[in-house]
Amino acid sequence: VGFESRVPEEFGGLTFMDFFLPGVVGLVVMTNTLYTITSTCAEYKTRSYFKLLATTKLRKHEWLLAKFVFYTVLLIASLLFTFAIGRALFDMTATLTPLAFVFIAFGVFLFLSMGMLLGSIVRDPESASAVANAVGFPMMFLSGIFFELESMPGYIQTIAKVFPLTYFNEGLRATMLEGNTEVALFNLAIVGVLGLIFFVLG
Repeated sequence: VGFESRVPEEFGGLTFMDFFLPGVVGLVVMTNTLYTITSTCAEYKTRSYFKLLATTKLRKHEWLLAKFVFYTVLLIASLLFTFAIGRALFDMTATLTPLAFVFIAFGVFLFLSMGMLLGSIVRDPESASAVANAVGFPMMFLSGIFFELESMPGYIQTIAKVFPLTYFNEGLRATMLEGNTEVALFNLAIVGVLGLIFFVLG
């Protein structure tokens, strides 16, 4: 009820599956980048692959750019597929806006940077998996993927504001469901700033 009351009349007829779609997209973006890059960086560090790469003509920014482009293309394709399935099977009325694709790129950058940071501080790939789960698992349930944050207790909402995935989900819903570009851009800016911070630290 709270979600439906925030949606303008011209975006009426939205269902729970419409609300669920951006959350699923956020979940896929986070798990595919955060978990994979954390393990990859830990393995490369343990096996001294980074030292070997440093002896080649491949530069650091080229390696990172390749990862960024790969996951961005992969997850945009995932968004298109998920959106198509939602329209075909669940009769969803969410809108696939250009800003949604920008969110994918920013989300990839954010969680790629988080994975770099986590992968740089763990000792081995086994530890990387545990650390990635410790960071990612709470976000799965406390970032508004399955339930609207406003319906949760106040302390849960406070915790949710700490998680980057919350801003990704809220921004994606703002552009795809509510048509609220201002709110979407605000959340996009937060995702971008957090991504930059994690990138520098990583």
